[in-house]
Amino acid sequence: MRQAKNPDTPFQIVDRSVREPMTGDWKARVCRRTQAVDAVIVLCGEHMSTATGVDAELRITREERKPYFG
Repeated sequence: MRQAKNPDTPFQIVDRSVREPMTGDWKARVCRRTQAVDAVIVLCGEHMSTATGVDAELRITREERKPYFG
């Protein structure tokens, strides 16, 4: 994150995490957010395997042909 704040860095990191409960058509919201980025960073934590929606978010990322890394 520090490197991204350097004025000479040619990229920007923006947190587009979904923080509100995933209700209604949340997949469409995730899809729109994913379409607006050049790449996706996947942060893995202790409870990620039980987080609802993680598989769907990664599937959307792949469907949108966005590069991702964790």
